[in-house]
Amino acid sequence: MSTPNAPAPIASVSEAERAIANLNKIMDRLVDTVTEETERVRAGRLRDAVELDETKVELARLYAAETERVKSAKDIIAQSLPDALDRLRKRHDAFRALLQNALTVQTTLIGQKQNEEMRTLTEASLAQNEEVKKISAWAAILFAPTPVGTVYGMNFDRMPELHWFYGYPAALALMVVTSTTLYVIFKRRHWL
Repeated sequence: MSTPNAPAPIASVSEAERAIANLNKIMDRLVDTVTEETERVRAGRLRDAVELDETKVELARLYAAETERVKSAKDIIAQSLPDALDRLRKRHDAFRALLQNALTVQTTLIGQKQNEEMRTLTEASLAQNEEVKKISAWAAILFAPTPVGTVYGMNFDRMPELHWFYGYPAALALMVVTSTTLYVIFKRRHWL
């Protein structure tokens, strides 16, 4: 019992010839579509290549349906067109190899594209890390005088340095020496 959308079974040699011709046309269209898709992928036009998916799915559906029709009539074809089944089998095997090769090429090209994108992201990340190092180094250099200034800015009476003649210049010198030391360290480590 056949379903309403199923193609009519092959009942004669002329129908078998038409089915084989149709199957060959479908394979030709699939080959053309896969070739076009491969060319788009090689050219780096992945989004354009994806547009062919709908066509491939439809052709694959037609191919599967027509293949089933031909398989169901293999007795008629074997008696009337004995070479046709052998040619179809060979073409099918070549077709399968072509599709496998196209899939391998596409997978490789997509992998290469992803690797290039990852390299670009990694380079951007490294550049960003360099900038963060510079910012951090400058933050440390500018922060170093802050604790010294904070402590001496409290004006406690029991801080002998406050009553020294050189107390204020010594505090400034400590701030400059600390900042300069940090600058030299960061410069040697190529952070600046």
